[in-house]
Amino acid sequence: NGFTIEFGGSGEFSGPQARIDFLANNPCTPEQNFIFTSLSSNYKRLKWTFGEGASLDSANSEGPFTITYTSPGIKTVVLQAFGEKECSVVASQTFTVFSKPDPPVLSVNKNSFCLNETIILNAPYFKDATYNWNGPNGFSSNLQTVNIPVTGYNVAGIYSLTLTMNGCTSDPSNFTIPPINPTPVINLEIIENNPCSNQLNYSISYPGNNYVNLTADLGAGAIITSGTGNGPYTVSYRSPGLRTVLISA
Repeated sequence: NGFTIEFGGSGEFSGPQARIDFLANNPCTPEQNFIFTSLSSNYKRLKWTFGEGASLDSANSEGPFTITYTSPGIKTVVLQAFGEKECSVVASQTFTVFSKPDPPVLSVNKNSFCLNETIILNAPYFKDATYNWNGPNGFSSNLQTVNIPVTGYNVAGIYSLTLTMNGCTSDPSNFTIPPINPTPVINLEIIENNPCSNQLNYSISYPGNNYVNLTADLGAGAIITSGTGNGPYTVSYRSPGLRTVLISA
């Protein structure tokens, strides 16, 4: 049922003391290891337990012991020091085995871009991860998804992302944005000829550049009497009224 002991004067109870010296080497690399040494005193014997996935399950000497682990995560090493009458005390060391993240897989919203569009680069979400983007013209960001307005041709190039988790940084993932396609430029010119007469017609031309394909709709009832290429075409209409001329590139 328990008891109480009282002492007069001064004194010190002598018994085992357990203490661990801990050193982590080469964090975030395949060569990562941990060195454990006992600094215990007044003990008769020792018992180490190195935890889940350790290269050595247990030991009974002071060490040092160089331990590696087969899996990342939180680990606890326990040192038990026993005295003359098998009374024991315990010291423990809790730490985390970190692994280097894999390079993140990147995705983009389009395969090619024109001026005034937006490049959207995206990386997967990881809890507590830090993102570090770098790219042409001093571009940088710490967002998971980045939006890059295509304001000029100099946004093309290599964009790189590293991912940092638990103090370990991945190798970079790179994504290349190809040269920006020039935006087509079309100049539509319409000149009215012989207004208010039976010979009313229009000279329509649409010179342009930076286009691959060009389509022209000169409006309902158009009669083309002359012209080649981008014009000028001589155009009259079968009936009066409002017309819309549409050139698409």
